[in-house]
Amino acid sequence: MPTILVVDDDPSARKPLARLLESRGYSVATAPDASVALASVSSAAPDLILLDIAIPGLDGLTMLWRLRETSAGRKVPVIVITGHDDAQTIKRAQQLDVKAYLVKSRFTPAELFDLVRTHAGVPSGAPLDAPTTTASVTAPTDA
Repeated sequence: MPTILVVDDDPSARKPLARLLESRGYSVATAPDASVALASVSSAAPDLILLDIAIPGLDGLTMLWRLRETSAGRKVPVIVITGHDDAQTIKRAQQLDVKAYLVKSRFTPAELFDLVRTHAGVPSGAPLDAPTTTASVTAPTDA
């Protein structure tokens, strides 16, 4: 079963996203900040990371840069899910080999699941067409 690490300091974004992924059959770990996320990856690399940029301590891009320097995190696919949509941040994320960059207020659960399936795979026995309205993935756009 693919494991996805959701990194977001805002529980109102992190928890619904985790529940939504679990409803689709994914194993989900969560981290509220970069230090917890990096420790999690070093102990058991996930199949995919969903990463917010605005997290306490190290910001998401600095965390991603550090992740890419480790053998465990070098090849883990990362999808950024954030409220930041400025061109410079997007360019920095692309330079760090993110697979997709989603702005929290501008994607649907179906779009997210297409990306998750592409980069983490489909959990065995999970329906491909399960409802996408199990939980909300909206969050404040300033996160």
